Amino acid sequence: MLLFFSLLWVALAMRSASAFVTPSDPQTKPVLHRPVVTIAKADRGKGHNVNKPPVLDGTYPGDYGFDPLGFVRTKDDLEWYREAEIKHARLAMLAAVGWPLSELLDRPIGNYFGVRPAVDAAERAPSVLNGGLDKVLPGYWVFFFLLGAFVEYQYYIAKEKPGYFPGNLDFDPLRLYPDDKAGQRRRQLAEIRNGRLAMLAVVTYALEEWIYKLAVVELTPGFFKPAWVWLDHGGVQGVDTMVQ
Repeated sequence: MLLFFSLLWVALAMRSASAFVTPSDPQTKPVLHRPVVTIAKADRGKGHNVNKPPVLDGTYPGDYGFDPLGFVRTKDDLEWYREAEIKHARLAMLAAVGWPLSELLDRPIGNYFGVRPAVDAAERAPSVLNGGLDKVLPGYWVFFFLLGAFVEYQYYIAKEKPGYFPGNLDFDPLRLYPDDKAGQRRRQLAEIRNGRLAMLAVVTYALEEWIYKLAVVELTPGFFKPAWVWLDHGGVQGVDTMVQ
């Protein structure tokens, strides 16, 4: 059952990704009644959506003209939604790593320091669906509220600088950001793609734990535990037995 659910999630993710690719039929008519951009025949099949709204012109990496509900109508709309997307993408990438790590390490660390673990009896991390948010120490909420306020202030400052684009905080302590334009665009595209995948992953974590009442590190140990631990519990068959 779990294997079926996992394969279904992969299929949905692939289907979502395919929505960002150009339709194979160049004669496809626009669904929304609004102006469209005509792409030269030589450019078709290169990731352009021939029916995309004019404002979705591919300026930002990851912009494939996908806006079926018509949220973006002006350049200001585009910048606002892009800013929101990049913020959520970065937060989701942190959460996609932090969620399973908390389930693996919270109890050992809590026991070591003599603090009540925040994970429940099934080792699930606290969440809206799992419950347990009352176990989180108040200092945690205060710290991240202040951290969030600090980051938002950095955005406020960055927006006043020339050359700002959504998400550009000019934060690169390891000097990994390329100097050339092509390299910068590749790096920005990689970030937004991984961020979108992370947002799907975090939603999947929450739903799986809510449905199966098990920690995601137990539901998919192959991703979060050494191979010998996973195989010792029977691999996929062992996980399917746990959720039945």
